[in-house]
Parts: sequence; structure tokens; C-alpha cells
Amino acid sequence: MAQTEIRAPHESAHAASPSALARYPDLVAAREAMLHLESHGIDGDDISLVGATAAGAEDIEDRRQSDAQLVSHTMLWIVVGAVLGGLVGMVAGALVAGVVLLAWPGQLAHPLWAFGLGTAWIAGAGAVLGGFAAVSRKTGFSESWPLTFEDVAPGPVWLAVYGDDQKAVAALGETEPIELRTGEAVAHAVHDGVL
Repeated sequence: MAQTEIRAPHESAHAASPSALARYPDLVAAREAMLHLESHGIDGDDISLVGATAAGAEDIEDRRQSDAQLVSHTMLWIVVGAVLGGLVGMVAGALVAGVVLLAWPGQLAHPLWAFGLGTAWIAGAGAVLGGFAAVSRKTGFSESWPLTFEDVAPGPVWLAVYGDDQKAVAALGETEPIELRTGEAVAHAVHDGVL
């Protein structure tokens, strides 16, 4: 069976055939699937939007709206992560500073200042770590991920996973796609022009 080329965004195009294809109702569902795959250890370079919807998303010239949505999405999660990390850090800092004050009573000239500064220092560290954790969990590292914010005609979108990895296929199944193709079914989808 002759291989036909898969339509993929230029930045995330692959020379090889994907090991799995999953179809989702829209770009938002595909975005969530990408995040799910990456959280299961699938490298972003091995995940790509493919097909007509992906090509349509790439062909949009005015990206101001999608860029604004991408930045809003990312900033929201950074703020949420920083606030949650700061709260966890504040509790941890209060516990650590409290233990220090209890272990050395009367040894610190201003125990409330030491308690406050120790708590604030660890809360600040927690906020930074929380922000980084939010970025790693709520933003995608696939070259196709920013395209999921584009405003294209609604309709199904295909997600391709490259590399021979059963873990990726299992993680794809957990995302509840409309359709999941692996093995020979991928080759048939490509050959028959389903994409």
C-alpha cells in the first residue's frame, strides 16, 4: 500500500508514519489530550495535530486572538500554581519557623520577626515552585499545542502520536477520543485520505 503524505503543521511534521491516530471533536479536546499524553511521559515532539483542521489552524495569518488566549491560559495557571504553592510554602514555613522557635526558646532576639521572615521566605519559594509546576502541567510542549487556540471551523481534529510506544496508545485511549486507530488502521487512514 502506497504511503501518502500526512497533512501536518510544518513545525511538528514528521517523516515517519504515526504509531497511533486519535480523532477528537474539536481543538480544545485535542489540547486536553496533548496535556494528558505529556503528563504520562510522552514527549511533545512525538505529538502532532494532523489533517485538514490542523492545516487550517496553521494557515491563519492573524494570530492576535489565539496568542491572547494562549497567554491568558498560561498566565491563569501560573497564577493559580503560584498562589497554591505560596499557600503550601506558607504552611510549611510556619511549621519550620515554629519548630525552630520551640527548639531554641529565648535564643532569638526578635522571635516574631524570625517567624515571619522564615515563613515568608519558604512561602516565596513555594510560589516559584508552584508556578513552574503549573507550567509543566498545564501547558503543552508539542509544536502543535499553540494551534489548539486558533479559531477555525468547528469539526473533528486528528492527533498523531509518533514512536512505537504502547504507553502512548494506552494514554490515548484514556482521553476518550471519538476514534482511535493503531497499526494497520493508521496506514489505511493515511492511504485513504481520512486525514
